[in-house]
Amino acid sequence: MNEKLFWRIFGSIFGGVGSIFALIAVLDGVSNYNFISQAKIANGTIVDIVAYRGTDNKGKTYINYQPVVQFNTIDGKSTIFTSDTSSSEFTKGKEVKVYYQADNPNNAKINSWISLWLFSVIFGIFGSVLLVIGIASIIKSFYVNTVDITGNMTSEIDSFDDLDDLDDLYCFDDYQEEVF
Repeated sequence: MNEKLFWRIFGSIFGGVGSIFALIAVLDGVSNYNFISQAKIANGTIVDIVAYRGTDNKGKTYINYQPVVQFNTIDGKSTIFTSDTSSSEFTKGKEVKVYYQADNPNNAKINSWISLWLFSVIFGIFGSVLLVIGIASIIKSFYVNTVDITGNMTSEIDSFDDLDDLDDLYCFDDYQEEVF
């Protein structure tokens, strides 16, 4: 495989994965924004911390601690839900703000940065880094020189912009006479 092809494939893979991660981040962020903009707000209390035991792909057991929150809707209906966010910031008895859907109060989220935005930010940063690496790799592929069978360095011209780069590659400036 020649070097140009390698950088184009490498860049395409990284750029593609980065685009997917960035898209997931945007969609999750928009989803959270829409949820918050349509949700009602209530004061809630963490009434319990529930331990969820799981196993990772290496067979190691782990425990997540998730808060159980009780709040009253605008109608005065008492509602309890378990947050899907595990964090040491949540302790039993702590007062929290809760976003919930008026027509489905069990669909609720704790108003915390970690609970609402951490996933989007991590995927956004990771996706952006991969996307930049991919784009840089593809751009690099247009400036890679190749070596032919005889061992001589050649430069394939991929666009008319590359013609200016050939001057630098073959040092034509050293041989040009100054014309006044």
